[in-house]
Amino acid sequence: KGRGPPPPPPLPGTVPILQDGDLTLYQSMGIETYICNLSAKYKDLSPAEKAKDDMFSNFKEDLMQALAPYLFSKEGGAEAIPGICAKMLPIAEGLCPASGFVNGKDFPTKADLAILLLYKGFMPYQAAAVMGKVDFAAYPKMAAIAAAAAEADGIKEYIASD
Repeated sequence: KGRGPPPPPPLPGTVPILQDGDLTLYQSMGIETYICNLSAKYKDLSPAEKAKDDMFSNFKEDLMQALAPYLFSKEGGAEAIPGICAKMLPIAEGLCPASGFVNGKDFPTKADLAILLLYKGFMPYQAAAVMGKVDFAAYPKMAAIAAAAAEADGIKEYIASD
């Protein structure tokens, strides 16, 4: 009710779903990759850079799968979430450059935007951080990437458009 027409079969009735003309996609990774492939800014990324982008995007999805159950029904989140984050976040932090964006570009790519989502996206990342009292500032390289990505042309305006 109020959500528009149901997706065409065989897609599930879940989000996210992207419709672009005759194309209908679901699954975050497929949608993110499709959108990046439409962007002239990302067309010249090397296969290695695209793979690094996918790695960080997959990390974001792995963290979501680990955290989300505690936000919706699984008990013990306040106790479990700090351990999950202490295990997973240092891995991503260790893969980040000491300065600049993940792929060394002068603009953020999908990897940097995945990190931005961890820092600015309330559900499930920041909601879990609140529940588990996890301080994302403890990961300074990711925090710097998120801050820089949030100020990038186009991203800053999108965030401000709320």
